Amino acid sequence: TLAGLMTLEAASGTELKGLDNAWRGAEAYHFWLLAHQQLYNGQVDAALRTALQLRHYDDVLEAGDVYAFLALVGFYSNFYGTCSKAFVRLESIGSIPKDRRKAFADLAMSIFAAHPPADPHSLAEGKERQSHSKGQHDALLNDLVANKDQVSLGREGHM
Repeated sequence: TLAGLMTLEAASGTELKGLDNAWRGAEAYHFWLLAHQQLYNGQVDAALRTALQLRHYDDVLEAGDVYAFLALVGFYSNFYGTCSKAFVRLESIGSIPKDRRKAFADLAMSIFAAHPPADPHSLAEGKERQSHSKGQHDALLNDLVANKDQVSLGREGHM
């Protein structure tokens, strides 16, 4: 029961934090796999939003992998400003070998020689346009991905 769980949590204090950490790891890999699936399915805007969430899991995922993927998704979604920021982070991660950081810098230079490092619009604007063109269920899913605390389907009289 709920009372039993609350008593257990109060008595153990730190023991349940391990469970939270396990869920955090599962959540991180869920977003990692989801972002890849979205990219491979051609849903580049959704992949970009999901990839941006991966930055919050640098304690679970390798930062180099996260920012390399973010640069890739930024490139494919034409969000060159986001792509540029990801390359800057990649070039500053000390655990990445110097020759690999140089390769990132060279790749960034070739990309941004052809494309200015600017995003076409903010992600909020894109989300607003997307919610107008999709149904209520898609808006609900977007709210869930955006980590909103409360989500409503917008049906009056029903909660």
